[in-house]
Amino acid sequence: MALVADNSVIVAWFVKSQATPYTWGVLERAAAGETIHVPLLWRQEFVNAMVVLERRRRLKAADAAQAFKEIAELNLVTDRELVKLDALAELARRYRLSAYDATYLELAIRLRLSLACRDGPLKAALPRAGVALG
Repeated sequence: MALVADNSVIVAWFVKSQATPYTWGVLERAAAGETIHVPLLWRQEFVNAMVVLERRRRLKAADAAQAFKEIAELNLVTDRELVKLDALAELARRYRLSAYDATYLELAIRLRLSLACRDGPLKAALPRAGVALG
């Protein structure tokens, strides 16, 4: 089975202070070969989160570098489809999401997959959008 994972889940795989049994469970699924889909935006979000954690002294640069190596070994499939801007805006408006969160929701809807997330507004939007929590 495949699923879409948002950045909050993936960052938690590498930052122990953000990890939960839920995020570890999603990582175990990925390590077992389950396909994890992410939007193209995810790459920038992941790097940004790691750099911000470095600045806040919650992560060492060496740990971020190690995370970048390890993430390459996982079965992450980066979606390359350019979604129409008005479609993203509509999802963001309808579900009161950031455009970033709407990007993950759009991918889950389009691929008909569940979405692994920890973000409150995105998580709240899932049942209304007909998407299962992954």
